[in-house]
Amino acid sequence: MLIRHESGAVPLELRGYTRLPERRMRRGEVFRSSDRGDLVALRVVEGCLRVCHPLHDGRRQITDFLMPDDGIGIDEVRRHNGSIEAVTPARVALLTADTAEAEGESELAQARIGAMQARLFMLGHKNAREKLAAFLLEMSERIAPGEASFRLPMSRYDIADYLCLSPETVCRNFTQMSSDGLISLPDSQTVQILHRAPLEFIGR
Repeated sequence: MLIRHESGAVPLELRGYTRLPERRMRRGEVFRSSDRGDLVALRVVEGCLRVCHPLHDGRRQITDFLMPDDGIGIDEVRRHNGSIEAVTPARVALLTADTAEAEGESELAQARIGAMQARLFMLGHKNAREKLAAFLLEMSERIAPGEASFRLPMSRYDIADYLCLSPETVCRNFTQMSSDGLISLPDSQTVQILHRAPLEFIGR
C-alpha cells in the first residue's frame, strides 16, 4: 500500500490489517461504511476519489484527491464531518485492524499530516496562477510520471474547491497558461505541459 505525502508516495507495510473484498463505487457516489464499525482505512485500487468537508455557508472544501494506491484513514474523515466521494467510477480496498495497535496506523496518520501541511502552505502563500501551476505539476507526477500529457479526472469545479478559488478564476488561468504557451488543452480533461521549467518556477 502506498500513502502519499508531500515528498511523494511511500511504501507502507500494513501488517496487522485484514483486506476485505473490494467495493465498487459509481461516479458521484459517497462512500458508506455501512454497519461495519471496524473499518479503519481504504485504499484506491482504480479511479479517483475526493475528500470533501462542508463549510459553514453550505459550500464544500475538497481537501484531497485520492488516486490508485493512495490510502486514507476512515476515522480521520469522520472526525471532521467529511465525506469520501467518487470522482470517477472506482474500486476501493477496505481494511480492518486485526489488533488495536496495527502496524502502519501511525505512518498513515503522519503521512496525511505531512500532506495537509504542504497543502496549507500552498493555499496560504500562493496566488491563483501559482496554485494552478503547482496543482498541474502535482497531478502530472501522480497521474503520468515522466509524461508531458495527462488527463485530469476531476472537473474545473472540483479543482476550484480544492484550490479555494472560484471556477471562473480556474478557467481563466487555464486559458491564460494556454495563451502563454505553458500548456496545451486538447480537450476539457487533457493537459499537455509544453514548458515545464517556467511552470515549475511559477508553482514553486
